[in-house]
Amino acid sequence: MVIIKYGAFLMEDLKFYSTEFTSRQAKDYNNQFAKRVSLRESFEYEPVGSTLPRNWIPGTGAYVIKELTAQDSVLKYLDVGTKYLECATAGSLSILCKQAYGTWEFDLYKGADLIRIHFISDRPETYINENGYMVILGDDESVALQRKDAGAVTRFASNVSYIANTTWYRIKVTRTLDGEFTMWIKGGTFGDVYTLVDTTGGSPANPEVDNVYTISNYFVLDLDVGDRISGISIKEGVIQ
Repeated sequence: MVIIKYGAFLMEDLKFYSTEFTSRQAKDYNNQFAKRVSLRESFEYEPVGSTLPRNWIPGTGAYVIKELTAQDSVLKYLDVGTKYLECATAGSLSILCKQAYGTWEFDLYKGADLIRIHFISDRPETYINENGYMVILGDDESVALQRKDAGAVTRFASNVSYIANTTWYRIKVTRTLDGEFTMWIKGGTFGDVYTLVDTTGGSPANPEVDNVYTISNYFVLDLDVGDRISGISIKEGVIQ
């Protein structure tokens, strides 16, 4: 070992090592970090009837904790006793979240009106000049990913009647570091395995690249009466 003295400091010789990874090993190494969870909300510790889950920020809507009384026929993990958040008065509810890249997953159940999940947002309220991106389950039973700024810019959307009302679905959205958004869905007629959201008959392609907004402060719900959400999971990266 070589030791060089610089005044009162000693510097030991530096050694560099290299490891050659296979493609699979490199992906596995990446996935160690991609799997880290930045936000998980199952509402499991909230009492039924509670109107404001811990750490959530009141907005323009009213919400209440409920639990399933029957197992979903497709998404079997949505079993009896599973807690969910239901909208009692249409409007918003938010929670702090800095995640602008990574993986977002959540279970949604919608009535006849549309659902907006602002998964990347710079403000806790909706439609007050906020900037970011949102998942929309439309009143025409379409699924879309939109960018929200001065106006809503659709990045991609399915055809109408792509989903069915009063049905539980699980949505997954990923955003890679180069800004590529991809959305999957499962539940209902899609079964219990994720399917890439099909944009045939809708607009642009899924996936789609958008780098207009690169930071986030909040995860915001904008639901209508009877809409439900559960099983929110936000991870720091994209599993490869």
